[in-house]
Formats: sequence, structure tokens, C-alpha cells
Amino acid sequence: MPRYKTAQRVLMIGAFIGLMTMPAVSIVAQGPSQSGEVAVDSFGFEMVYVPAGAFEMGVDENTVRSLVESLGFEYNRGFAQPEIFDTYTVNLDGFWIDRFEVTVGQYMQFCNAESSLLCHSIEALDLDERFRDDPNKPIVGATWQDAMVFCMSRIARLPTEEEWEYAASGPTNSVFPWGNTSAQENITASFNGGTYAVGTRPGNVSWAGAFDMAGNAEEWVEDRYFPAYSATVEIEGEGSSFYDYARAARGGNYINPLPFVTTYTRSDYPPDIPIPEVGFRCARSSDPRTN
Repeated sequence: MPRYKTAQRVLMIGAFIGLMTMPAVSIVAQGPSQSGEVAVDSFGFEMVYVPAGAFEMGVDENTVRSLVESLGFEYNRGFAQPEIFDTYTVNLDGFWIDRFEVTVGQYMQFCNAESSLLCHSIEALDLDERFRDDPNKPIVGATWQDAMVFCMSRIARLPTEEEWEYAASGPTNSVFPWGNTSAQENITASFNGGTYAVGTRPGNVSWAGAFDMAGNAEEWVEDRYFPAYSATVEIEGEGSSFYDYARAARGGNYINPLPFVTTYTRSDYPPDIPIPEVGFRCARSSDPRTN
């Protein structure tokens, strides 16, 4: 078994054991949820409801071309991954997603505590001070495995790539979470060139009420990254292709210009290596107030 799979299994088993030691939480019956409804889970995290629906995964190439040219760039396919032009219809059940990206303070509370064997502590991530000088900034540098363990500790999970895109773009397939018009002020980072405190760009909010799904921290999703157009690339020493285990991240990050912080932007990274541009948020299929 490849060593990354072994490490991943150990982390997940450890997280499961940790969950079993948590105090029981009473179940509360809830009525039907509405789009954008905010609920607070048992651990104090705000989540918003994304209703069941259908949408087109991906984007039309002419849309990307028009956006890029409207922003003063000369268009080429480097502004988007070609696989996103092969759109297809996705039908999703309703789900809940974090209203904000997981913050430095929230991550420290779990991963710097006694459970730190399950995920990297904030010190182990060795982040530049500009990413940790405010507890309300999104955590970046946590690996995909760290993100999985953190979400599991909340009885949650990472969103799927389809869920993430739907929560960001909605049934109208918006280019940005806020719509189809460019708005640099919605993603402008702090003057030190890093991330900004979550929820402090009021225009950077999606139709479902999720903040900062463009720019700030790029976000891990649950899925492997599958580029249909790319040849496999061997990872020295692993004995398998990079795309056999790379995970996807969505939304662009604090160093990207507008054409790269869209609802269709995709990236691929190893799941076990800290990436200083990537953070995460969690999701749930069930009402977060029920356990």
C-alpha cells in the first residue's frame, strides 16, 4: 500500500476514535430549511443551507473569453483548464456548507489541543506571520488530510467538488460568487499581500450566503483531481501517477488576479503537503443542529 494511503488511513482512524470520546449532543427536530438559512452546529460553526437543485458543472468557453477580454487580458486557454468546457448537468440533494472558511483561531483550538497528533499544529505548518497575525483569517497551509480530520471532528466532511461549485455559482452559473460583473474590491487582500479576515468583504458572498468563495484562501474539496485532457505524470518513488492521488482545490487564492478566482477555477495539489495558498471549509448532508 502506498505510504500516503497508509498515513491517510491512520489519520482517519484516529479522528474516528476522537469522535467517539466527544460528549453526546442532544438531537433537536427542525423544520424544512430554506436557501441561505444560517444554522450554528454543536461546535459553534455557522453553516448555510444550499437547497437541492440542478446546475451545469463547468463553463462555456465563450464566457471565459468574454470575461478575460473585459478585464483587459488577451485570451488564451491558460486562463482556464480545458476540461471545464465539457459541461454536464449535476443534480444535487440539499446540503449545508460553512458560511466562512475555517479560521486560524478555530483550527488552533482543535489541532493545537490534545488531538494535535491527528493534524498539523499551527506551529508545525510554519506559516509566515502575515497568515497567523489575526485569528479571524482563514487557516492556510493545512493539508487535505488535516482538513479531513478537522471536518470529521465536527461530524462533518469536506464538500464535494460539485457541491462547492454549486454553492459558489448557483443555478444561474455565475462567473463569480456575487454574479457576473468584475469587482476587484471583493477579493482585495490586506496590504501585506496575504489573506484577510473572513467575512470582511461584504460583496464576496454567494447566492447561498457563503462568504469568500473567490480569492482569500483557495479551498480543499473532497474529490481527487481528474483532468480528462492531461497525460499522467509519474511521481518519483510513489509508483503511481500524480493524478491517482492529487486532490482538487477550488476558488483561487489571495495571489490570483480576477480571471483566476472564478467559480469554475480548479487546482490540483498533493493531499499530504502543506500548500500556503489553500484553506478549507466543511460541509454536511444533514442539518447541523441535529447532532
